[in-house]
Amino acid sequence: MENSSLINVIIVDDEISNIETLEILFSRLFDNVFVLGSFTNAEKALEFLERTQKPVDAIYTDIRMPKMEGIEFAQKAKSYCERIVFTTAFSEYAIQAIKIGAFDYIMKPISIDELRSSVENIENFRLAKEKSQKIPISLKKGIEFIESSTLLRIVAQGNYTLFEFTDKPASLVTRQLNQFEEQFLAYPYYIKVSRSHIINKQHVQNLIRGKVHKLIMVDGTEINIGSTYKNQVLNSLHYINYD
Repeated sequence: MENSSLINVIIVDDEISNIETLEILFSRLFDNVFVLGSFTNAEKALEFLERTQKPVDAIYTDIRMPKMEGIEFAQKAKSYCERIVFTTAFSEYAIQAIKIGAFDYIMKPISIDELRSSVENIENFRLAKEKSQKIPISLKKGIEFIESSTLLRIVAQGNYTLFEFTDKPASLVTRQLNQFEEQFLAYPYYIKVSRSHIINKQHVQNLIRGKVHKLIMVDGTEINIGSTYKNQVLNSLHYINYD
């Protein structure tokens, strides 16, 4: 399943029943959480982390496990994923967890409220990181880093592409828009709304419905939504399409 807006997690617990419980909770409570893998052995989990090409947003791991305990596993796994969430029936490990920089600590049996809070914190952490992210674009003169949080929209202008920002003058690049599509649409904040426009969803102020739907950006610009893009755009912006 490829979707950059999903929170990818792995589960590590030596008891299959605990793994199944978490898998069921993730499936029933969240439509934005995807379990990349579940492991009853911490060593197998490390092998997976070493070879996977997919980003891992969080690791939910037990502490008391045979062969390799959760604390040791977390110390080794942190080079692959910063967000380690301990799930354990033993409160005495909390100090150790804090010392190694655990992202969260959930007591078993797992509370739905605590799990919701954990997932929300992971999502907020990731979104904050993405907002401050600089995206490299290749130009003839070299590499330029675009500040994701201030990029308003990307506009096709024939054989050129215009990058418009909220805080500085626009930049005109001698490459076509389709050469940037794959790179920018991999980020959850960007969406193509017409053949000529990719916009940053953070800077959408309003939607005007009509024969042709329009987006109002924070700078007051009106952008027509292409008919073939309409449903995708409305779904992405969480608007209900009654047409």
